[in-house]
Amino acid sequence: MKKLRTVAEASDSIRTVGMKDGLRWRTLMAIRLLFAMLLSVSLCSVAETKHETLGSGYIVGAAKADITPPPGFPTGGHGSAGAIVRGSWSRLWARAFFIKQKDGPAVVLVSCDFFAEPLGLTAAVWRMLTEQTELVHNGELKPEGLVIAATHTHQGPGNYMSSASYNGFGSVQAGFSEELFDFLAHQILAAIQGAAKNAQPATLRLYHKEIWGGDYKTPFLVNRSPGVFM
Repeated sequence: MKKLRTVAEASDSIRTVGMKDGLRWRTLMAIRLLFAMLLSVSLCSVAETKHETLGSGYIVGAAKADITPPPGFPTGGHGSAGAIVRGSWSRLWARAFFIKQKDGPAVVLVSCDFFAEPLGLTAAVWRMLTEQTELVHNGELKPEGLVIAATHTHQGPGNYMSSASYNGFGSVQAGFSEELFDFLAHQILAAIQGAAKNAQPATLRLYHKEIWGGDYKTPFLVNRSPGVFM
């Protein structure tokens, strides 16, 4: 079984995707996007958007940090059917949102372009928060107020998980890269720090609408549903 390369080793062998392959991929994705748009227009009836005001006594900030590793890592979550990343068309991001009530607790929500978010990575980010920011020291942010989630993209890296099973079978190559793990943790921390620094008074409103599919009265999309796979 091949040894997983670290960030430093992978960065020495950067290869970009060929123009022919890129053009074919762009054409396919354009056709799929157009089909999805037409399908959503023809099958969905969308109810009127509703919202409710949660309050104006909030301080809110947002920021993002690039979490794209260099080429050379296996894609995460593909298992033996995966590939080794040869380049990047777009970037992967950690998007952080800082929300705090005046004279109250803070909540930090982070959305990361990963296939999954391991608890070990969340714990590492929390440890760095306790060492490098005043959010924890003055009691504004507590462990339950830090929520880091994945967008579940399979075009991000693997081999950063805190589970041996995911590192062993989640990618085409088994292994764990401590250098990648540390890089992701520091970039997530940077996004959180930026969001807290950018925070300013804001009014929060919760928007919601119900989406149903045609006359069947079924949800528009169910993850892992048989219909989607068919």
